[in-house]
Amino acid sequence: MRPKFDCHGMTYQDVMDQFENWLWLNQDKTPLEVITGSSDKMKMIITRLLEHNEMKYAIPAYNHGMIIIL
Repeated sequence: MRPKFDCHGMTYQDVMDQFENWLWLNQDKTPLEVITGSSDKMKMIITRLLEHNEMKYAIPAYNHGMIIIL
């Protein structure tokens, strides 16, 4: 089972405050899973943070509310 960061119930600020720390703590356990739900803004926040950290990712066709960090 891969590590998951679930954004449900979190504010955008909570995600910005907590995601990079979680990413740093789990970076050696890829692939990682981020549950964003249907919020386009939440997906944008996560993808920008991933790009800032030069992490590769994919949004699976079977679940657009998830981001897989490769």
